[in-house]
Amino acid sequence: DIIPDVRRVKLQFTLSGQEEAVPGLLLVPQGAGPFPAVVLLHGLGSDKESVVRYFGREFVRRGFVCLALDAPGMGARRNA
Repeated sequence: DIIPDVRRVKLQFTLSGQEEAVPGLLLVPQGAGPFPAVVLLHGLGSDKESVVRYFGREFVRRGFVCLALDAPGMGARRNA
């Protein structure tokens, strides 16, 4: 697992009017919440798992919920 002791939820949604699904990764720290949230965006050539590994760990450790999405043409959307 990328980060121990965290609830990890794989999700995907479809944008209105489009057929391509957008995969995401939601990390929720332990506890009852509510929690502040941050959206993690990655650069070209990267993916949601990498940005979670590099930045999400510290945010979750500090009590933030993190959402990371694969950008168009990257990660799980590379061949879409």
